[in-house]
Amino acid sequence: LSGYFKSIIFRIQRKIKKKYLIELPDKVLRITLGAKSSTSKTNPHIDHKDEKFWTILGFLNPVWNSKDGGHLILEDKKIDYLPGRFIVFPSNLEHNGGYIENKELNYWRISLNIILY
Repeated sequence: LSGYFKSIIFRIQRKIKKKYLIELPDKVLRITLGAKSSTSKTNPHIDHKDEKFWTILGFLNPVWNSKDGGHLILEDKKIDYLPGRFIVFPSNLEHNGGYIENKELNYWRISLNIILY
């Protein structure tokens, strides 16, 4: 999976630089896969206190119904969980994954969290 993750990072770095003129760091602090069900609850948090660190958060489910919840709350902004969407933000911004609202859902919401420095 190392090559897969490196490819994702490279492509996102290139897009961010081209679109926003932001040069993302290239060292990886950690890569985490997360899975949430309707019983999974998390608290608002930051990924790292250093403002030079960046988070790449990817939504990996191939199919997702927005009515099921699972959105991202980034500071005061709600970002819908869309399959294949990647969000890039400074790691010191408070965020939290929204709750899965569909209690009958028979699969989990999968996300990828990459911290760069």
